[in-house]
Amino acid sequence: TAAAAAVSASIAWKLTRDPNKRRTAALAVGFGLGLLTPYWSVASRGAWQHGPAAFWFTLALWAAVTISQEASTRRLSQGVLLGASTTMAVLTRPTFVMLGAAMFVWVVWRIRDRVTAVAIGGLLAAVPVVAVNLSTFGSVLMPYYDIGRSGAARPDPLITGAVGFFLSPSRGVLVFMPLAAVAAVVGLGRSRHLAQWPLAICMSTGAAALLAFVAVSPEGWWAGRTYGPRFVIDVLPVVGLL
Repeated sequence: TAAAAAVSASIAWKLTRDPNKRRTAALAVGFGLGLLTPYWSVASRGAWQHGPAAFWFTLALWAAVTISQEASTRRLSQGVLLGASTTMAVLTRPTFVMLGAAMFVWVVWRIRDRVTAVAIGGLLAAVPVVAVNLSTFGSVLMPYYDIGRSGAARPDPLITGAVGFFLSPSRGVLVFMPLAAVAAVVGLGRSRHLAQWPLAICMSTGAAALLAFVAVSPEGWWAGRTYGPRFVIDVLPVVGLL
């Protein structure tokens, strides 16, 4: 979890044009994510899927930003890192498939010449994980990825889940991370005139799809016996980028 926040701080450093403001921006993003979001209230409380998956995807975002900023000669190694990190995030927690799809769209849209490098990175990450799954579970993916897990009857009305997702005292996004949520929306709006706009819009779309799925999931919005909006951890790498 701390590593995910630290990599987000590095992304902020890269994206800050004014050298005199880079340290302030990096510290604000790193400590803001680490202490003012569910990174602190949920992810740091246990060594489960969320923290590792968030770290992997934040590393993928770092590679994407680096590719878009630096000379093309660096793109090959960063493309491999991008593919490997995105794949590891998806194989660590199933909900990251939405953000992974958004990353794939950005790759095809903006760095089509590095699709092969990204694919190689994905294979390097997937092969050993799939081998372990086949040996352990007899399937390509572990049982946690079974689509039937989300097929239970909804325990509350749809509107209850949608409102509770944002305003519940024990789960509400706007209760637990109002500053980060507002900053992300403002950041998306301000990125329209920046070189990172394609990455920002792709990642925001993936994050919105994930949050919409959580709010209307057949299992309900409550997200288990934890304190804080646990499912929101999955989109915090995007919040940090914005």
